[in-house]
Amino acid sequence: MRLVSIYVFGKSLYRILTFLRLNFLAKRDLNYLKLSMNVWERFLVRLFTYLFYGLLIAISLMWIFSEIMWMKIIGIVLALFLADRLWWLKKESTSAWSILEYSLDRATLFGGNFYLWVAERALGYDEVKDLLSLKKSAYKKIRKEIKEELNKTLNAKISKEELLKEAQDLLEDGFNVSPDLLFSRLMEKSKDVKIITDNAGIYPKS
Repeated sequence: MRLVSIYVFGKSLYRILTFLRLNFLAKRDLNYLKLSMNVWERFLVRLFTYLFYGLLIAISLMWIFSEIMWMKIIGIVLALFLADRLWWLKKESTSAWSILEYSLDRATLFGGNFYLWVAERALGYDEVKDLLSLKKSAYKKIRKEIKEELNKTLNAKISKEELLKEAQDLLEDGFNVSPDLLFSRLMEKSKDVKIITDNAGIYPKS
């Protein structure tokens, strides 16, 4: 009876944790909130996240090898939840959010055209290379031109409010925006990126 109770408790806990992960309504707001933060605030959020998951991993490993049954069950449940969560974190790291956060950090610290920072970062993603049908020579050419144009703008500082507005314009109220869709919107909103891609003879797939 005790084992059954522990099993039911563990299964219920896993379902609750998974439900919260899938239905966390504040997740969208949290991502927008991170965009509105300054560089150091975003750094602290990332640091806290890594420490939090590191602590959970350590606890789950200790409890899995515990001789106390209820601790072992909860340790296994935590391990399964963490495996699921880490998979989603990896998936989210390839989304537009990570590109925009990177670009906001660089534009804030070093100045420069925000859209060009986004283009420079997004070009490293396979989805964008596939969108533009980039061959190795074309990839090097467009990346070089974007970096050269970006370097010309580094002395220009843009206000935090304007940077946030440009980031939100690229999202267009979308939550799960992929890198290729982000780059497509970038070519529509930034004449600099459009000119560079046109000069390189690169056009997105229809």
